[in-house]
Amino acid sequence: RESFQRFSSSFQLANCDKDMDLFMSRVAKPVIHVLRLFCGNRARQRRQIGKLLPDWSILQQDSTVLDRRMLHEMSKAGIPSAISGMANSTSGLPCRHPCFSWIFDQTVNLLAHHVMLGFELDLFSPRELIPTFWYLEYLLNCGLQNHSIARKTVDSKFQRKVDLLVQQKQREIGAEPSATGSGTNRRGGGRKGKKKNKKPAPKPPATAELLMVEAKKDICRSIYKTMQALVKIGVLDFPELPFGSEEMRFRHRFAEFLKVPQPIPLTYKNYLAHNDPRKYTAQTLLHIASKGFENAKILIGVATKRCVLLPPELLRAKKLLKVAIANAVLVLMIHKTQQKPPPNNPSEKTNPRLQGYNISFDFSVHPVFPVMKLTKMKAKASDAKSVMDKKG
Repeated sequence: RESFQRFSSSFQLANCDKDMDLFMSRVAKPVIHVLRLFCGNRARQRRQIGKLLPDWSILQQDSTVLDRRMLHEMSKAGIPSAISGMANSTSGLPCRHPCFSWIFDQTVNLLAHHVMLGFELDLFSPRELIPTFWYLEYLLNCGLQNHSIARKTVDSKFQRKVDLLVQQKQREIGAEPSATGSGTNRRGGGRKGKKKNKKPAPKPPATAELLMVEAKKDICRSIYKTMQALVKIGVLDFPELPFGSEEMRFRHRFAEFLKVPQPIPLTYKNYLAHNDPRKYTAQTLLHIASKGFENAKILIGVATKRCVLLPPELLRAKKLLKVAIANAVLVLMIHKTQQKPPPNNPSEKTNPRLQGYNISFDFSVHPVFPVMKLTKMKAKASDAKSVMDKKG
């Protein structure tokens, strides 16, 4: 219950539901399974996540029922609620899905962990990195949006109504009235409270965890945008698959995610629509990637300087910062090279300065996010012999 309360400020009303004890007992078992999950090795963790997802799918349905009851009680009391996906336009309103938001957050964390374990176990080939980082960015973004809606501060005028409704529900179920989060009482309500409501509700401070998640999201987007630019330039080329197809690989990699309704599972058609090669030029893709790496550096710097991090968390943050800096330098170098016209024919699309180079991915710094390196391709034996003949 404390975890629910810390995650969403609107949970105190849902906590008064008559079936909350039964819901909490159902939540306890999947949570214990997740805690046991992290005691196993990496390969076993990835297999076990697929077995745990159906339990979280059932919890999503149960939490939705509780949230609907809470919305019904709020509507009878004349309390509006924030609409999902409209955090900016509904600032200060209570969250309409406090129970579901917590369950959704745990589900997203499991799915993102499933993808990251694939990198740590070296399961993805280079041609699968673009769709995999694209999907991981989607999961991290879903988690951030859920946090922004569930954890925003409720305006005091709505909080007082919620507190009164909570006290009424607690009396109905025979529970002792608990101290509410608004800090107001009946004597303090009145005209004085209305003057204070003129100021907008302050935003809750960003935690180190949220800053790191946002930095990871920017790095994901920057990595696959850089790879798409290198494909356009001609440095990165993927041969045709002799067996199967890209769509078959995509379905196989993310088949486990179909076991939960939320977040909405993405399809290969979604991937093609979002990553249409005709939308952006190589210069635009490199510019987006450069901005993403720079923003990730800023976020990690804020997290390490303004937040208190444990030694393991600080070490992971420093490794992620090294990845962002190294990739930012590489993207800047490629971007400057592409801005220069080719020496022989300025109308050529592929700059010959980058011909003969290949891209490699180094996971030694960070197990999930690689450092991209341009390496000179070794000349073939036939090419070397022809060069020697010309010299002779």
